[in-house]
Amino acid sequence: MGAKNNISGQWFGYFSYGIDYGPKLYDERVVFSLIIEELIDKKFKGTCIEIEGIGASTEVSKIEGSLIDSFITFKKEYPTNYEIDDKGKEIEILEPITHELVYMGVFNQDTNCYIGTWEITKLDYTCTGKWEMSRDRFKYGIK
Repeated sequence: MGAKNNISGQWFGYFSYGIDYGPKLYDERVVFSLIIEELIDKKFKGTCIEIEGIGASTEVSKIEGSLIDSFITFKKEYPTNYEIDDKGKEIEILEPITHELVYMGVFNQDTNCYIGTWEITKLDYTCTGKWEMSRDRFKYGIK
């Protein structure tokens, strides 16, 4: 893999909520840090810590994905299921809910970042948003 495709190591970024979350949450950002370990066959795994923002989870989530040329896709799995209420607070969902949180994007050589969209499907509806990550933590206000 070329330099742009060396996915192992620490990454920083944000995800933002799409219009599906309503006007109070639309475009609000959650800043995160990923630790990624590259595996074989263009696959990787890792962990994600959400640092700050409305609805930021206090738990470490797992990621698993693949990188083919400049296209990246990964699934994110939280240990606990949460919803965000109309005030932007996390509410734990006690009954088991199956949902899939998928990130997709491409590497932008001009900004040296991965940028893309994410979507989560819960029961009978899908919510979406945008995301970005780079190795530059200062870009996201992380000291």
